[in-house]
Amino acid sequence: MDERLPKAQIARLRERYVVRLATTADELVRLASASPGTDVDAEIVHLIHRLRGSAASFGFPALSELATSVEDDWTGRGSHTALHSGARALATLIHHFSGRVDL
Repeated sequence: MDERLPKAQIARLRERYVVRLATTADELVRLASASPGTDVDAEIVHLIHRLRGSAASFGFPALSELATSVEDDWTGRGSHTALHSGARALATLIHHFSGRVDL
């Protein structure tokens, strides 16, 4: 995050990010529950890649690290099962951060 931004602006950006994270978690759960396939897997990878790049910037390094691990595993092995399990794990972690437990 840019240290030159006022703290109040940074806080607002982080709050909006957290709201979007909840939507992302719901989408990951939905996609991970679908049958593996090219379109579904591509959507999961896209969401995971976005998390990989943004989570640490907004103060969620563990989320970024898990997204990195899942994406790297997918790139290396191409396991649909691992990708869908990783998506569910990311959703669980997001819900943990947001205080939600209603997966």
